[in-house]
Amino acid sequence: MIDQTEIDIKIDDWKNLWDKIEDVSLHTQKGIIYLEKFGQFLKERALIEEEYASKLRNLFKKSGAKKKDEDDQSFTYAIAFQSMLKELEDLSKQHESIAESLKQEIVPDVSSKCRNFQNLRKQRLNDWQELNSLLDNHRENINKMRKNYEKAFKEAQMAHIKYEKAEKNMDISRAELDKTKEIKNYKRQQCLAARDSYRASVEVFNSAENEHYQTKLPELLESMRLLEVVRISDIKKCMLKSVEVEKNVMKFREMCYENMSTAIDEINPDMDTQLLKEMLCTGYAPPDDDNYIDLVDPKYNNFETSADFNSKRSTISSTSSKNDGSIKSIGRKPSFTLNFFGGGSSQKVVTSKGEKNYANLPPLQRCRKLESKIKEIEGDITKKEKEREGLKRMHDAYQSNPKLGNHRQVEEYSKEHSREIARLCEKREKLKRYLNEARCEINTPKSSRTKEIKPINFTSACSLRNTTTTMHSSGIGSTSETSPNEDRYSYSDISVSSMGSSTLGSSTFNVTNNGYQG
Repeated sequence: MIDQTEIDIKIDDWKNLWDKIEDVSLHTQKGIIYLEKFGQFLKERALIEEEYASKLRNLFKKSGAKKKDEDDQSFTYAIAFQSMLKELEDLSKQHESIAESLKQEIVPDVSSKCRNFQNLRKQRLNDWQELNSLLDNHRENINKMRKNYEKAFKEAQMAHIKYEKAEKNMDISRAELDKTKEIKNYKRQQCLAARDSYRASVEVFNSAENEHYQTKLPELLESMRLLEVVRISDIKKCMLKSVEVEKNVMKFREMCYENMSTAIDEINPDMDTQLLKEMLCTGYAPPDDDNYIDLVDPKYNNFETSADFNSKRSTISSTSSKNDGSIKSIGRKPSFTLNFFGGGSSQKVVTSKGEKNYANLPPLQRCRKLESKIKEIEGDITKKEKEREGLKRMHDAYQSNPKLGNHRQVEEYSKEHSREIARLCEKREKLKRYLNEARCEINTPKSSRTKEIKPINFTSACSLRNTTTTMHSSGIGSTSETSPNEDRYSYSDISVSSMGSSTLGSSTFNVTNNGYQG
C-alpha cells in the first residue's frame, strides 16, 4: 500500500526543493541552452539538406543524356536510367523542401522560444530575489529589535543594581534615593518596551518566514516547474515537427523509389537486342558464292579480270604523268549509284533543294530515317491543316461581321498556310519515293567477292597497243614501267602492247606463260 506522504511528495516534489533553488535555476538555464543547441542542430541539418540537394542536381546534370548519345538512349536500360535520374531530381527537390521547412518554420520558432524562456526565467529569478530580500529585511529588523532589547535589559539591570546599593547605603539623602528609583523604573519601562518590540518583530518575522517557505517560495518553484514543463513540451513539439517535415515528403520519396523500380522493371534484354538489330541491320543480302576459275584452262586465256584491266589503265595514266607534266591523268568521279548505295563519301547526299535523302545509309537504316521524317512531316501537315481550318472559321466570322477584323488579311494567312501544306506534301512525296527506292534495295548483295571476268577485245587491245607505241616514239611513258601489282598470269592490254612492240605488224603472238600461240 502506498503511503499518503509519498503521494504528497510526488505531487509537490518541487516544494521540497526550497533549499535547492539555485540548482533548479542552473538546470533551467541548461535546458534553455539545450533548446538553443537543438535550434543550431536544425540550422546545420538544413544546410546539409541543401548541400545534398545541390549535389544531387549536379549529379543529375552530369549523368544526363548528351546529344551525341541520342541513339543509345533508345535502349530500355538507358530509358530506365534516365527515369532514375529524373526521379533523383525530384528527390533533390524533396530535400530542398525539408531544408526550406526547417529554416523558415522550425528554426525561427525555436529561436523565439529561447528568447521567451530566457525572459521568463529572468523574471522568476527576480521574484525569488525579491522574496529573499523581503525575508532578509524581516530578519534584520528582528536582529535590530533583539539588540535594542538586550541593551535596554542591561541598562535596566544596571539601574536596578544601583538602586539596591543606594537603598542599603545610609549615607545618601532621600532625594538621591528617589532619583535612583525613578531611573530604575524608567529603565525598566524602556526594557519592557524593547521586549514588546522584539516580541512583535519576532512574530512578524515568523509570519513572513512561514509565508515565504509555505506559500511564496512553493508558488515560485511551481512557476519554475511549469516553465520547465513548457520548455520540455516545446522542445518535444519542435522535434516532432522536424520529423513531421520528413514524414510529409516521405510519401513523395517513396513514390520516386517506386517509379525507379517500375522503370527498372521495364528493362527488356530481348527488346534491346532487337532494337540493336534494327539500328545496325543494313538490309543487304550476303554476297554470292565465289566461282572457281582455273586459269590454266585454255578457255580462260582470252579473259581477264576487270580489276586487272582497271589496274593497267591506271598504270598507263600514272606513267604518262611521270614522263610529261603536260599530260595529266583524269580521275573518275564517284558514281551516284555508288554513293546512293552506301559507298564513297561518308557525308549525307543532299538534293538540289537541300533535302536529305540519307543516301549514305544502308537500305534498312535509310528506311527507318525516312519513315521517321515522313511521320514528322505528316504531323506538321496535320497541325497546319488545323490552323488553316481555324483561319477559315475566323475568315467567315470577319466577313460576316467586319467589325471583328480584316477578313482579307486572314485570307492571306490561309493561303500562306495552303502553300506551306502543299510544300510539305511535296516534300513528303519525295521522301516516299526515296523510301520506295530504299525498300527496293533491301536484300540486294552489297558486293561480290568474285572478280568480274570479261573477254579481251582484240580490236581495242591492238588500238591501245598502237597508241602506246606512238607514246613511246614521242618519249612519253615507258612500257618497262609496270605496276608492281600487275597480274602476269592473264592477258591484259599492256602485256599485248609490250609484246607487240618487238613484232609490230605481226598477227602472231608468242605467249610463254601459258604455252598458247595464236
